[in-house]
Amino acid sequence: MAAIFLLSALMLAAPPALARPPSVPADVSWCAEGRNLSFAQRISGCSAILTRKRTTTNARVAAHVLRGQAYAGQRAYAPAIVDFSAAVRLNGAYAAAYRERADAYLATGDTARAIADFSASIRLDPDKGGYLGRGVAYLQVKDLDHAIADFGELIRRQPSDKVGYINRGEARRRKGEVERAIADFDQAITLDPKDSSAWFNRGIAHSDNGDPDRAIADYSQAIRLKAAAA
Repeated sequence: MAAIFLLSALMLAAPPALARPPSVPADVSWCAEGRNLSFAQRISGCSAILTRKRTTTNARVAAHVLRGQAYAGQRAYAPAIVDFSAAVRLNGAYAAAYRERADAYLATGDTARAIADFSASIRLDPDKGGYLGRGVAYLQVKDLDHAIADFGELIRRQPSDKVGYINRGEARRRKGEVERAIADFDQAITLDPKDSSAWFNRGIAHSDNGDPDRAIADYSQAIRLKAAAA
């Protein structure tokens, strides 16, 4: 099976880190900066913020998003979606809340809702994460043309980022455009020769193209790189 970065079980390119809410109020900034805290501690802290009677709307939005991230970190996607939905209700113009909820929907296999939320986030803030996430969602439902278009837009916005090339290459490979897929993987390897997933995916494309020698060479390089990174 080919690799795709948003999916932990596969080898495609990982999405960017979750965005910190803008202008997080001081009383919840510790939750946003809780690198040394467990997910359970962050959930507890944000819950305490949300129970305060005088918590501002902005603080509530931030606390819901931050708590939702902590739930998602525990793979507790149902309560994460509840929190992200609360943030959307409080601030319907906050793109990151839609994007976070879309990631959670995608993790649960609800691709239709994921695509809708990624689309909402793109309308509000057409950043890299929205196009990557929606492209992967399209890839999951085998809507390859839309997936290729989203990964292409990601490349247009971030031409030096390997992630778009790897994902577009995989979408093109699945569509049967093997030569174009190999060209995308070539570009990803040029940008980051140490990325094992690019070598692995190119190996699959070479195999699809009837070139077992090049496929084996790429698989071997992917194995070496994975071992070196372990």
